[in-house]
Amino acid sequence: MNLSRAGFSLVEVVIALGIMAFCLVPLVGVLAVAFQQSREAQEKTEIAFVLRSMQASLRGAVSQGTNSLDLLQARISTAPQTNYFAEGGRFLGTNATVSGATNFYRCVVSTNAFPSSPTRLSVTVEVQFPAPVYTKRVSMPVSLFRYGTRW
Repeated sequence: MNLSRAGFSLVEVVIALGIMAFCLVPLVGVLAVAFQQSREAQEKTEIAFVLRSMQASLRGAVSQGTNSLDLLQARISTAPQTNYFAEGGRFLGTNATVSGATNFYRCVVSTNAFPSSPTRLSVTVEVQFPAPVYTKRVSMPVSLFRYGTRW
């Protein structure tokens, strides 16, 4: 009696699963790195958006009038100006306890150590994240001129 059996033996199946597992382990490691890099790229994009928002805000404050640079300098030198942004880069306000939203970025605008001239105000814009501990920081010096902003 000649019985032909179609299929794989248990040894062949175990060897095939071992080869698959050997190939999938590095692939899972690559995916973890890709997700981390994606998150870092998203953070950098949102930080750039927050910095651009602050640049526009400072530029608007300076272009409002001839003494607006002096008023802005007096306001910032008295106490650093702090703004809060959500995790999408959406502006929340100047109060840390904004209802209905989660703070993610804190943006602090303060005067620089070197002196400003009558036509120029030097400030530092620092973005701190993530809330509530703010362990990461990105800062950028900004020179505000009476008739515009130069980065």
